[in-house]
Amino acid sequence: MSRYTLRNKEVKKLIKKFVESYKISDLGSFKKSKFRIDCVEVDDKRIYFVNDVPLILRINDTIYPSLIFEDVISDLPYVVVDVGAVAFICNGADVMIPGIRKINGEIRQGSTVLICDEKYNKTLALGISLYNENEIRRMKRGKVIENIHYVGDEIWQLISDSISKKNSF
Repeated sequence: MSRYTLRNKEVKKLIKKFVESYKISDLGSFKKSKFRIDCVEVDDKRIYFVNDVPLILRINDTIYPSLIFEDVISDLPYVVVDVGAVAFICNGADVMIPGIRKINGEIRQGSTVLICDEKYNKTLALGISLYNENEIRRMKRGKVIENIHYVGDEIWQLISDSISKKNSF
């Protein structure tokens, strides 16, 4: 695992791609005139720390918000899963149709979807929809969302470690 600081050219390219991918009109965390982005590589994944806060992920050359990037994930479509699915999803399982209790927002095939639990409405994972919302609503069985980043995964562990180190000073 290595950590390095991105050059200004790389920062501009990353921010532009992220803003376009998630149609961000209010740049929130990127408004400051000065910010630094560091990258930590873990296998084929990269975590981008914006001023030491892990906000952006790159998995297989696709950019995603991290589970703590509230400004972005709060605008994502989401599914609510039943209590029985929580443990599986937090261990990396994909979302199956029987576990879904609610769909909120417009879900398109290939879009980024937030996965929340039914009991507390807490964010559990980030996934990629395998179908459009209309298809999901008609399905009776099968996998519908691929789990790409979940509470407890290696990315989450790095995020948690960085937050606890920051708060321990």
